[in-house]
Formats: sequence, structure tokens, C-alpha cells
Amino acid sequence: MAQFEEITIDQGADFEMNLIIRQQNNAIKDLTGYSVAGQLRPTYLSGDSDAVTFGTEITDAFLGLVTVSLTDTQTATMNHLTTYVYDVETTDSDGIVKRIVQGVATINPSVTRL
Repeated sequence: MAQFEEITIDQGADFEMNLIIRQQNNAIKDLTGYSVAGQLRPTYLSGDSDAVTFGTEITDAFLGLVTVSLTDTQTATMNHLTTYVYDVETTDSDGIVKRIVQGVATINPSVTRL
């Protein structure tokens, strides 16, 4: 079962979330040979055109470190009146997908416009 996390994203700013992936016994998960993907959507039923795709990177496979990010351009288009849902999943070399984190994202509105 995925960990549930509430996150806050500043509209119009770069966003980064660092994750340490652990197994059920709390041991660090070796992510060698894995890929990571994640998205935010206004609702679970929102279509692909409403999805915002995270940039994802396994920063240290052996230590189970993953970085999930959004650019300032991506966050600028997100509606601050909407609470988004999101998840991040891993896929191993056999194609087995596991959700590692999920939750809701609140958007802090931006005042500065450049």
C-alpha cells in the first residue's frame, strides 16, 4: 500500500520532492533497473489533457532515492482553487508497477507575475 502524503505546491515556482523508497520491512529498496513516473490531476477521473506529469529521476538507485519535480512553467498553469490528486509509481524490469506515494496537492496562489 502506498504512503499517503499531503503536499503544497507554490504556483509559478519550481517544485521538488525527494523520496526514500523502503520495503515493507522498512529496509531501503534497491531501485536498480526500475523506472519512476507520476502525475497530478484535478480529480481521479480527469482526462489525460488535465494531467500534469512530474519530472522523475532515480537519483541513487542503491539507496532508493527518487526526486519528483515540476517546473515553474508547469506550476504556473495549475489552478490554485483546485486541490489536485497525485501518485508516483515504480516499474521494475519485469513490468511490475507499484504505487509508492499518493495524496493530495494544494496549490498556493502566486502574487508575482514575471
